[in-house]
Amino acid sequence: MDAEREKCLEATRTLKTSEEDLTKAREKLKAMTRARDNAVAGLAGFQKQAEDQTRRLGEAKDQLKIAKELIADLRKDVAAAEEAKRAAEWDKGEAERAKFEADQGREEAWASKEEAEEAAYAARAAKTAAAFKSQVPEVCLCYSSQTWGEALKQARVEASSALWKEESVYFPPAIREATLDDSEAEGAAKD
Repeated sequence: MDAEREKCLEATRTLKTSEEDLTKAREKLKAMTRARDNAVAGLAGFQKQAEDQTRRLGEAKDQLKIAKELIADLRKDVAAAEEAKRAAEWDKGEAERAKFEADQGREEAWASKEEAEEAAYAARAAKTAAAFKSQVPEVCLCYSSQTWGEALKQARVEASSALWKEESVYFPPAIREATLDDSEAEGAAKD
Protein backbone atom coordinates (compact mmCIF):
# COMPACT_ATOMS: atom_id res chain seq x y z
CA MET A 1 0.00 0.00 0.00
CA ASP A 2 2.73 2.37 0.62
CA ALA A 3 3.96 1.80 -2.84
CA GLU A 4 0.57 2.43 -4.20
CA ARG A 5 0.14 5.42 -2.12
CA GLU A 6 3.52 6.61 -3.20
CA LYS A 7 2.51 6.10 -6.81
CA CYS A 8 -0.72 7.98 -6.20
CA LEU A 9 1.10 10.88 -4.63
CA GLU A 10 3.62 10.81 -7.45
CA ALA A 11 0.79 10.78 -10.00
CA THR A 12 -0.92 13.66 -8.15
CA ARG A 13 2.29 15.64 -8.16
CA THR A 14 2.86 14.92 -11.80
CA LEU A 15 -0.73 15.89 -12.59
CA LYS A 16 -0.39 19.09 -10.60
CA THR A 17 2.90 19.90 -12.37
CA SER A 18 1.30 19.08 -15.71
CA GLU A 19 -1.65 21.33 -14.92
CA GLU A 20 0.75 24.13 -13.99
CA ASP A 21 2.73 23.52 -17.16
CA LEU A 22 -0.50 23.50 -19.13
CA THR A 23 -1.60 26.78 -17.50
CA LYS A 24 1.79 28.29 -18.31
CA ALA A 25 1.56 26.98 -21.87
CA ARG A 26 -1.92 28.46 -22.21
CA GLU A 27 -0.66 31.85 -20.93
CA LYS A 28 2.26 31.68 -23.36
CA LEU A 29 -0.14 30.78 -26.13
CA LYS A 30 -2.37 33.77 -25.23
CA ALA A 31 0.66 36.07 -25.14
CA MET A 32 1.89 34.70 -28.47
CA THR A 33 -1.60 35.08 -29.95
CA ARG A 34 -1.72 38.69 -28.74
CA ALA A 35 1.76 39.31 -30.13
CA ARG A 36 0.74 37.75 -33.44
CA ASP A 37 -2.45 39.84 -33.52
CA ASN A 38 -0.44 42.97 -32.72
CA ALA A 39 2.05 42.06 -35.43
CA VAL A 40 -0.77 41.50 -37.93
CA ALA A 41 -2.37 44.81 -36.91
CA GLY A 42 1.03 46.54 -37.15
CA LEU A 43 1.61 44.96 -40.55
CA ALA A 44 -1.78 46.18 -41.71
CA GLY A 45 -0.91 49.64 -40.40
CA PHE A 46 2.44 49.59 -42.18
CA GLN A 47 0.78 48.43 -45.38
CA LYS A 48 -1.74 51.28 -45.08
CA GLN A 49 1.13 53.74 -44.44
CA ALA A 50 2.98 52.34 -47.47
CA GLU A 51 -0.13 52.83 -49.61
CA ASP A 52 -0.56 56.38 -48.24
CA GLN A 53 3.10 57.15 -48.90
CA THR A 54 2.77 55.80 -52.45
CA ARG A 55 -0.33 57.96 -52.99
CA ARG A 56 1.47 61.00 -51.51
CA LEU A 57 4.48 60.35 -53.71
CA GLY A 58 2.22 60.45 -56.76
CA GLU A 59 0.67 63.70 -55.50
CA ALA A 60 4.13 65.14 -54.80
CA LYS A 61 5.22 64.27 -58.35
CA ASP A 62 2.14 66.05 -59.71
CA GLN A 63 2.83 69.07 -57.50
CA LEU A 64 6.48 69.06 -58.57
CA LYS A 65 5.41 69.15 -62.22
CA ILE A 66 3.05 72.05 -61.48
CA ALA A 67 5.79 73.82 -59.47
CA LYS A 68 8.24 73.46 -62.39
CA GLU A 69 5.68 74.99 -64.72
CA LEU A 70 5.11 77.83 -62.22
CA ILE A 71 8.86 78.40 -61.90
CA ALA A 72 9.15 78.69 -65.66
CA ASP A 73 6.30 81.25 -65.65
CA LEU A 74 7.88 83.10 -62.72
CA ARG A 75 11.21 83.30 -64.53
CA LYS A 76 9.44 84.99 -67.42
CA ASP A 77 7.70 87.34 -64.99
CA VAL A 78 11.00 88.11 -63.22
CA ALA A 79 12.65 88.96 -66.54
CA ALA A 80 9.76 91.29 -67.38
CA ALA A 81 9.89 92.82 -63.88
CA GLU A 82 13.65 93.41 -64.15
CA GLU A 83 13.12 95.18 -67.46
CA ALA A 84 10.38 97.29 -65.88
CA LYS A 85 12.70 97.99 -62.92
CA ARG A 86 15.46 99.22 -65.23
CA ALA A 87 12.98 101.50 -67.00
CA ALA A 88 11.69 102.77 -63.62
CA GLU A 89 15.25 103.42 -62.42
CA TRP A 90 15.97 105.41 -65.57
CA ASP A 91 12.75 107.41 -65.04
CA LYS A 92 13.71 107.91 -61.40
CA GLY A 93 17.12 109.24 -62.46
CA GLU A 94 15.45 111.68 -64.84
CA ALA A 95 13.04 112.78 -62.10
CA GLU A 96 15.93 113.26 -59.65
CA ARG A 97 17.81 115.39 -62.18
CA ALA A 98 14.70 117.50 -62.76
CA LYS A 99 14.18 117.81 -59.00
CA PHE A 100 17.82 118.84 -58.55
CA GLU A 101 17.45 121.55 -61.18
CA ALA A 102 14.19 122.72 -59.59
CA ASP A 103 15.85 122.77 -56.16
CA GLN A 104 18.71 124.85 -57.54
CA GLY A 105 16.23 127.29 -59.09
CA ARG A 106 14.31 127.45 -55.80
CA GLU A 107 17.53 128.05 -53.85
CA GLU A 108 18.55 130.84 -56.23
CA ALA A 109 15.09 132.40 -55.94
CA TRP A 110 15.25 132.04 -52.16
CA ALA A 111 18.69 133.67 -52.06
CA SER A 112 17.44 136.55 -54.24
CA LYS A 113 14.41 136.94 -52.00
CA GLU A 114 16.64 136.89 -48.89
CA GLU A 115 18.92 139.53 -50.41
CA ALA A 116 15.93 141.72 -51.33
CA GLU A 117 14.43 141.31 -47.84
CA GLU A 118 17.79 142.11 -46.21
CA ALA A 119 18.20 145.21 -48.41
CA ALA A 120 14.64 146.33 -47.60
CA TYR A 121 15.24 145.70 -43.90
CA ALA A 122 18.51 147.64 -43.99
CA ALA A 123 16.77 150.55 -45.76
CA ARG A 124 13.90 150.57 -43.21
CA ALA A 125 16.40 150.32 -40.35
CA ALA A 126 18.45 153.24 -41.75
CA LYS A 127 15.29 155.32 -42.22
CA THR A 128 14.13 154.51 -38.67
CA ALA A 129 17.59 155.27 -37.25
CA ALA A 130 17.65 158.60 -39.09
CA ALA A 131 14.17 159.42 -37.79
CA PHE A 132 15.17 158.55 -34.22
CA LYS A 133 18.44 160.43 -34.57
CA SER A 134 16.57 163.58 -35.58
CA GLN A 135 13.96 163.13 -32.83
CA VAL A 136 16.32 162.36 -29.95
CA PRO A 137 17.94 165.82 -29.72
CA GLU A 138 14.52 167.49 -29.73
CA VAL A 139 13.27 165.21 -26.97
CA CYS A 140 16.48 165.74 -25.00
CA LEU A 141 16.22 169.51 -25.38
CA CYS A 142 12.61 169.43 -24.22
CA TYR A 143 13.46 167.16 -21.30
CA SER A 144 16.48 169.25 -20.30
CA SER A 145 14.35 172.43 -20.43
CA GLN A 146 11.68 170.86 -18.27
CA THR A 147 14.27 169.52 -15.84
CA TRP A 148 15.98 172.92 -15.72
CA GLY A 149 12.66 174.63 -15.01
CA GLU A 150 11.81 172.09 -12.29
CA ALA A 151 15.25 172.56 -10.74
CA LEU A 152 14.74 176.32 -10.67
CA LYS A 153 11.32 175.88 -9.05
CA GLN A 154 12.77 173.57 -6.42
CA ALA A 155 15.56 176.05 -5.77
CA ARG A 156 12.92 178.87 -5.52
CA VAL A 157 14.67 181.04 -8.03
CA GLU A 158 12.76 184.27 -8.71
CA ALA A 159 10.83 184.43 -11.99
CA SER A 160 12.64 187.61 -13.00
CA SER A 161 16.03 185.89 -12.78
CA ALA A 162 18.13 185.55 -15.95
CA LEU A 163 18.31 181.79 -15.23
CA TRP A 164 14.72 181.48 -16.45
CA LYS A 165 15.64 182.71 -19.94
CA GLU A 166 15.87 180.07 -22.68
CA GLU A 167 19.54 180.71 -23.46
CA SER A 168 20.40 180.11 -19.78
CA VAL A 169 19.12 176.49 -19.82
CA TYR A 170 21.98 174.09 -19.22
CA PHE A 171 22.31 171.39 -21.90
CA PRO A 172 24.82 168.57 -21.50
CA PRO A 173 27.60 168.61 -24.14
CA ALA A 174 26.31 165.48 -25.93
CA ILE A 175 22.91 167.12 -26.49
CA ARG A 176 24.51 170.34 -27.65
CA GLU A 177 26.68 168.45 -30.18
CA ALA A 178 23.71 166.43 -31.46
CA THR A 179 21.69 169.63 -31.84
CA LEU A 180 24.55 171.30 -33.73
CA ASP A 181 25.00 168.20 -35.99
CA ASP A 182 21.28 168.18 -36.83
CA SER A 183 21.30 171.92 -37.55
CA GLU A 184 24.27 171.49 -39.90
CA ALA A 185 22.62 168.45 -41.57
CA GLU A 186 19.39 170.40 -42.09
CA GLY A 187 21.35 173.34 -43.52
CA ALA A 188 23.21 171.05 -45.93
CA ALA A 189 19.93 169.39 -46.95
CA LYS A 190 18.39 172.81 -47.73
CA ASP A 191 21.44 173.80 -49.84
